[in-house]
Amino acid sequence: MADEEINDQLVDLEAESKETKQSGGMLQWIIMVVVVFGCAGAGFGLSNLLATKQPINAQTPTDESISENSQVAETDVANSSEKTWVYKEMEALSVSLNDLGSLRHIRIKLNLLMSSEITQKNTAKLFEEKEPILRSWLNIYLSGMSVDDVRGEQNKQSMQMYILDVFNEKLFDKKKPLVKQILFEEFIVQ
Repeated sequence: MADEEINDQLVDLEAESKETKQSGGMLQWIIMVVVVFGCAGAGFGLSNLLATKQPINAQTPTDESISENSQVAETDVANSSEKTWVYKEMEALSVSLNDLGSLRHIRIKLNLLMSSEITQKNTAKLFEEKEPILRSWLNIYLSGMSVDDVRGEQNKQSMQMYILDVFNEKLFDKKKPLVKQILFEEFIVQ
């Protein structure tokens, strides 16, 4: 009799175990489906958010303001009441980084956002005279950096500020600095 009771209890436990496995297996599938659809929805929402949101920098002009003032850029705008911006694009520069034991290099292409106090004609003349000096300095500066020095947002912002200060010094000596911002058009570390 004791054996029959034990067998009955084992049969009952096995039945309960099968029911638990079936409901547990179904529960796992439901959880997986919810997680997959949740992640897909979050990814879709995030991609839409990032695709439509453009960073706004109060110091950087919009394309509309540049195109509206494109004729003014040819004249001396120091006397003009309209604001215009002059961009100067520098050729890309590739430099080997200072990493012993590896052949790492950086390719960088800069755009300089110039003040409205300088005309495009004056900018072209100035860069014709001084661009070799700027490129030489930039080559030396970058070749002294390691991969760790050029990675990360904070390091890039520090580089922008330092390059801005040196370019203003080399371009305008002790006069009023007219380079307002250094923009990285390309920044590739390999």
